[in-house]
Amino acid sequence: MDVLDAIARRRMHRSFDRRPVPDELLQQIAAAAARAPMAANIPLRRIVVVTDRRIIATLRQVTPGLSSDPPALIALCTDLAVAEAETGRHGRDISSYIDAGAAAENAALAAAALGLGASFARSRTEAGIGVALGLPPHVRPDILVGVGYVSQRPSRAPRRPETPIFRDQFGAPWSGDGCRGEAAENAVEADMPYRMPDLAAVVKAIQTWRAGGGGTKRRSSVSSGRARRLNLRPPPHAGR
Repeated sequence: MDVLDAIARRRMHRSFDRRPVPDELLQQIAAAAARAPMAANIPLRRIVVVTDRRIIATLRQVTPGLSSDPPALIALCTDLAVAEAETGRHGRDISSYIDAGAAAENAALAAAALGLGASFARSRTEAGIGVALGLPPHVRPDILVGVGYVSQRPSRAPRRPETPIFRDQFGAPWSGDGCRGEAAENAVEADMPYRMPDLAAVVKAIQTWRAGGGGTKRRSSVSSGRARRLNLRPPPHAGR
C-alpha cells in the first residue's frame, strides 16, 4: 500500500477486537511516529508503547476522549526541558504540539498500511496520564494513539466535511486548470488589478507580532538578521 492509499483508507476507529497486536507491528508504528518532523530537528519527542491492560484501563478512566478500548496505545510525549532550552517558549508551547500531530498521523498511516485501525485521544488531565505512564515532571503527554485490529462491526464512518482549498490567497478558489480562481477572474472582469501582497504590510505585521510577545529570545521565528537575509524590507516606493 502506497502512502496515498493509506491516506484514503485512514479513519478514526472506535471499535477494536480483543486480539493483541504483535510487538513487531507496534515497533513499526512507533518507528513511523518517531520519523515525523520535529521543530529545528531537535530530539524532543518521547514515545511510550503501552500494552498492559491495567495501564490502558487507567488511561481510559482519565481520558474521556478515549472512548474505544484498544489493545495497545502509543503515547506521544514532549520533553519540555529540551523543547524550551533549544527552541524557546514558542517551541515548547506551540511547535511541539504540531510535531505531536505529525507523529500521530504517521502512526495512523502506518497502522492503516499494516491492516490495523487507529484512533486519537487527548486529555486535559495530563498529570493523571503522567502518573499512569511513569513520566518525569518535564515530559508532557500530548496525544494517545489507540491501535488494534478493527472489530468485525466497526463504528460507522462519519461523513467527512469538505475542506475549502484556495489558490495564492484566501478566498480565491483552487481550480485545476491553472487559473487563479473565481475571485481573481472577477477582479479582472471588473477592470481591477489582482491584489498582490503589500511587502510593507507584511513587514509591519511581523514587527507588531514580535512587539506583542509573539517572538522569543531563543530562535525567534523571524529575527531581524533573518529578515535582512530574506530581504523583508519595504520597497522604496512603499507607502507613497
